[in-house]
Amino acid sequence: RFSEVLAMEPGQAGALAAVEELLADPGLQVRAAQVLEPIYETSDEPSKLARLHLTVADSVDDSRERLRRMLAVAAIRDNRLDDASGAFEAYVRAASDAVAEPELADVIAQLERLADMLERRPQLLEIYRSIAADVLDGQIQRRLYLAIADLAWSELEDVALAREYYQLVLDATPDDERALGALEGIYRESQDWEQLVLVLSRRADQAGDDLSGRIQALGELATVADEKLDRVEDAVMAWEQVLEIAPDTRSALDALESLYRRGERWLDLADLLERRLGYTFDTREAVAIRFELASIYETRLSDPDAAVASYSAALEGDGGHRGAMTALERYLDDPGTRAEAAKTLEPIYVSRQNWPKLVRIYEIKLEAAESQDERLMLTRYIARLYEDQLEDLDGAFRWYGRVFRENPGDHSVRDQLMRLASVLESWDQLCNVYQEFLDDETDDTPEVLEVAANLADIFDRRLGEIERAHVAYRRILIAEPDNLDAFNRLETMLIRAERWYAVVELYEDTIEATMDENKRVALFLRTARVFEEQLNDEARAVDAYRAVVDIDPDHEVAIEALDRLYQALERWADLGELLTTRVDASEDDRVANRYRLRLAELLETRLNDTGSAIEHYHVALGHPGANQALFALERLVLLDDQRERIAALLEPLYRKNDWWQKLVIILDAQLEFVEDTDRRRSMLREIAQIHESRGGDENLALRALARAWKDDIQDDEVYGELVALDRKS
Repeated sequence: RFSEVLAMEPGQAGALAAVEELLADPGLQVRAAQVLEPIYETSDEPSKLARLHLTVADSVDDSRERLRRMLAVAAIRDNRLDDASGAFEAYVRAASDAVAEPELADVIAQLERLADMLERRPQLLEIYRSIAADVLDGQIQRRLYLAIADLAWSELEDVALAREYYQLVLDATPDDERALGALEGIYRESQDWEQLVLVLSRRADQAGDDLSGRIQALGELATVADEKLDRVEDAVMAWEQVLEIAPDTRSALDALESLYRRGERWLDLADLLERRLGYTFDTREAVAIRFELASIYETRLSDPDAAVASYSAALEGDGGHRGAMTALERYLDDPGTRAEAAKTLEPIYVSRQNWPKLVRIYEIKLEAAESQDERLMLTRYIARLYEDQLEDLDGAFRWYGRVFRENPGDHSVRDQLMRLASVLESWDQLCNVYQEFLDDETDDTPEVLEVAANLADIFDRRLGEIERAHVAYRRILIAEPDNLDAFNRLETMLIRAERWYAVVELYEDTIEATMDENKRVALFLRTARVFEEQLNDEARAVDAYRAVVDIDPDHEVAIEALDRLYQALERWADLGELLTTRVDASEDDRVANRYRLRLAELLETRLNDTGSAIEHYHVALGHPGANQALFALERLVLLDDQRERIAALLEPLYRKNDWWQKLVIILDAQLEFVEDTDRRRSMLREIAQIHESRGGDENLALRALARAWKDDIQDDEVYGELVALDRKS
């Protein structure tokens, strides 16, 4: 109704006041605002209109509607009320609702204009921080982050905050030049070298086609990494990238050379110097670089081939370079590089008539020569130099040594070597020549074995070097196990030198190599004697004798030796095993029983196996030598734990031989083991009968019958015998 009144008469005071009161009612607030807004617009009451929009903005939940109202408030205050401060506050409130709206850019622009006007720019920092993270528009968000960072750095001198927001810009846009530039300035000013390196690395990565910019960034990065952070590897990587872009950059070359030396990165330094040679046109500088490069290959990288090549190149540039010549002469002693070194030095030595060194060059060429004709030509030339120029018999000897290596089967060459060795008394050198040949030859051809025999003979008879002669003889025997001459020579030498373990090794190797059983037996016997008689190693002597018996079980010498050694070593179990074997193997009954009796005694006295001993004594009773077994059993019957068993064994023997005295004793001994009273009475009656009839001792007989009657006083028969014997006595 109030709206109808005001529609007909907008200025009607009562209705207007009533509707204005309704603004306080949340339920009617929006409707009241709709009625009042056109009236305030037409009546030119901007203050009321601004309050109206503000009131609605405070109450609505729709962010879009709230934004519209606050923008209206800001516009009214700014344009109609000349209230810049109020407008600023309204735009601040509008900004939070505009983060996802198209009006945000204009709101920010108005905020910055009013902040400049009111000198309130520092306040923008917190305003922007409150909304920046929620802004959806990437460009606007970047603008806000940059504004926050700029304000933090310039207005508040808050470097940490500035870095944070510049970094947020880079997180979103890694190539943002403004943020990069700002961060670079901050890091330089604060001397935060770690972060500065990261920024410079980004600059280098983002330089794109700007090669000079990339080189500059990498150079600055390398300098900071090296001088400020002592991060040599990072500096090296940066300078290396510079050279990838511009290989002739002198600053990068010089810096890397220094860094490689400090880091002892010799391979990288060598590569760098090789690169520098490509950009060097001064001969003297090139020679210096070549010599330095060669020194690195030689002393740091252990690459002799590369060192020789570089020293040679230095000499090609300067034939009088003393350092390069001295270095190459060192490499003449290196089999792997001497040929290349000789190729460079030969013309220099020829021009200077330096015969000793030229001989060395030709010796090297001889070693490298592949054709027979070339080798012969070089050896003749070397021979003339030794004879005509140097008068050096040692050199001649070395030459013949090389000829021997070319044709080891030539006996005349070996004769020459023997002659020179005798003149020079250089048997050790001749041995070295032969030994080197043998070391290089893997096939044991007849000529190789001949040389081995010659070498062994020289070591033995000329030099007295037993071990080295031994090695040479062994090579012959490994190739020809049946070479009796080599075997005999080696055996004689080793025995003469009392190298007993080596003698044993010789025998063992020969045994392993032969299938001839007779030969094996003979060698095992020799082995056993060495162990027993020379090395006092009875245990290993036993092993050798047992090996003989394994081949020939009836070998008397080995069996007797084992019998003797087992006793000496107190190896009773082994002796028992040997005796058992001999019992089973002996065809002669007397011999077998002799072994059986020894076995029984061993079981009884050494192995504590009385039961087995009794068994063997029992068996022996039926064979020659039974008396010894009988005496043993009669001795053992005194043992409580064996009495019953032995008594049972002896009883039939005593009955058979009518040894009634012993029978009485054995029957009496058996009584303690008989539980059956009838049997006990029977045995006692028999004892009584033997005492009476055979021994004539009625008292002993009476005692036996008395014991029988006591077992059963109801036995009338025993009682009658007892009474009768008593009357008789």
